[in-house]
Amino acid sequence: MLKRSMILFLLVALVSFHCRKPERELKKLPELTQTGAGTLGCLVNGDAFLPGNGPYSGNAPLSCVYEFTNGGYYLKLSASDSTLKYLEGIHIYTNTLLLHEGETVPLEGFGKAGVGAAEYFTMGTDSKYHEYTTTPDVTGELHIMKLDEAAQLISGTFWFDAVFADGIYKSEKIHVREGRFDMHYSN
Repeated sequence: MLKRSMILFLLVALVSFHCRKPERELKKLPELTQTGAGTLGCLVNGDAFLPGNGPYSGNAPLSCVYEFTNGGYYLKLSASDSTLKYLEGIHIYTNTLLLHEGETVPLEGFGKAGVGAAEYFTMGTDSKYHEYTTTPDVTGELHIMKLDEAAQLISGTFWFDAVFADGIYKSEKIHVREGRFDMHYSN
């Protein structure tokens, strides 16, 4: 009887811990703002991702460019974080696409005009670079909540799924959820 009670207690404790984890991780993300706060955050497979200054993040762990070049508008939103052992980051792009406030842009893959793409990447101490990207079959969305060209401010939300880019591990997916950003952009 004691063994059965102990197993039941452990099972309830594990379920309780697992149910609170997403709530704890969501609390780590920045507020959803539209003021140019210079923030970005999301959940990557349920864990909070926030850009930060680490030894491999470079001088700009968070950057945003929205510019007209080569006959079209391009957005590149980049975020990275690192420790002494690990680098991870996110890139979101649009290709020849004029953005509008209130618009939702599909994140479908690279190279296709008029849509966007997203990727999640990691690199460990082994220097192996792992890149997961959206594709026409594994997608996401970028929603523009605010776009103020005079103030060069853009904010919104995003989510995406991504698969291992080199095609070897197509069944391996990354799930990015609850993404939000609020940034000034350069052009």
